[in-house]
Amino acid sequence: MKPLFIPILICAFLHLAGVSAMAQIERGGEPVSWNLDEALDSDLSINHLPFVNISELLEEDEMTVADRHIPHRFAVSQNVDFDLSTDGRWSNLSNGDRIWQIALRSEDAYSIAVSFSELFLPKGAVMYLYSPDRSHVLGAFTSQNNKISGNFTTTHVPGDEVIVEYYEPFVVRDQGRIEIESIAHAYRNHFTQAPQECEINLGCDSEVSDDKVGSSVVKVMIGKGTRYVSGVLLNNTSYSGNPLVLTSYDALFDDPSQWVFHFNALDDHCSNASFLNASISGATLLESSNEHHFALVELSLKPLVEWDIQYAGWNKTGSTPQSVSSIHHPRGIVKQINESDLAPQIDMDEEIFWLVNQWTSGRNASGS
Repeated sequence: MKPLFIPILICAFLHLAGVSAMAQIERGGEPVSWNLDEALDSDLSINHLPFVNISELLEEDEMTVADRHIPHRFAVSQNVDFDLSTDGRWSNLSNGDRIWQIALRSEDAYSIAVSFSELFLPKGAVMYLYSPDRSHVLGAFTSQNNKISGNFTTTHVPGDEVIVEYYEPFVVRDQGRIEIESIAHAYRNHFTQAPQECEINLGCDSEVSDDKVGSSVVKVMIGKGTRYVSGVLLNNTSYSGNPLVLTSYDALFDDPSQWVFHFNALDDHCSNASFLNASISGATLLESSNEHHFALVELSLKPLVEWDIQYAGWNKTGSTPQSVSSIHHPRGIVKQINESDLAPQIDMDEEIFWLVNQWTSGRNASGS
């Protein structure tokens, strides 16, 4: 097993004080069209995306599987160009409001995520994404999801077809802007991936508390919905609660404004609470270094209080811990934990990493 280099951060865990209720990525509810007498999406034309050669993608993955520095790929991004003015279909309602819908299909995809190069939702407007059989829905997305960059990426909707629906009240007609730039086709079923041999499921197979130690660890979806890496939510010396996330330099496949951060991604068989929607879209890159192998970003919003997230603390004394634990998301699965009973060594070449020569339990993988 290859040694793992860990930035010299010795973690304590500090509870998050009050945060804004605007942090959640979704507001819940149902698309407006679902409550109409006529199903507007029943005869909606489908936009078919190009064929995805899954066997070629899997062969490419086999060539890189031994390199744990490469973020885990489970999907491939397909460039598109759809907007409100030239694509999809508008339906006018009797009160002057209107609904825009577009159906997108990528044959044989396990799931689909949508990336927007421009997303501006005026107050009162809402956007949803859902599967045609209405079994899965994302949203509502509202003006609270608007960002200065305009970029926005959703989580994945299971299945190979998704409908994007935008409801626009008459009082804000023509103020909304929606431009879809890419569709992520999942060629691996990342919803059902299970731990492999030697991996230790946090909360199931480990004595470590999953609601404290593990809550600062976040699964980060990068590459416009195509790859996963691990990150950790860090506190700062002023205890301000600024949502700073430390991750690997290798995560910088694209602009962090298109990343999605999933908190409390635990095995639901071992957790008392469900946090499937505990996610935040978008961050700003603050600092990065290829030499020191890190990237530090700030989330677009703070985690909600009810998510019960605790920030990881740190110190810079350089004191050598006598044992090491590492919580991570190998291959983008639920949280796993590695433990070593041996004290780590400081990497003598750069003196900025702890060197763990061998884990007593657990293992690393792409995405860790």
